[in-house]
Amino acid sequence: MRGARNGVARSEAVRGPYLLERHLEGVPYAARAGLDIALHDLIGKDLNVPLYRLFGLDPAMAPRTSLTMTIESLEETISNLPAAELFPIIK
Repeated sequence: MRGARNGVARSEAVRGPYLLERHLEGVPYAARAGLDIALHDLIGKDLNVPLYRLFGLDPAMAPRTSLTMTIESLEETISNLPAAELFPIIK
């Protein structure tokens, strides 16, 4: 029986991030979301799959989002405008 337990432990160690419930057990709720998404990201990287595909999402169906620009000098703000073109809403 002892050998079986060691085999299970080795198997669990190899599966690493796939044991989400075990990793999240006892983690304070404030930190759980960050750890959960980090583990999902690690799984996606392990499978060479982007997170949207791992979750079965279609990027074309993603809700519109906005870009919040920081208050900077005029020159810095102008230099950040090309990145802002990707967003339909700028605030």
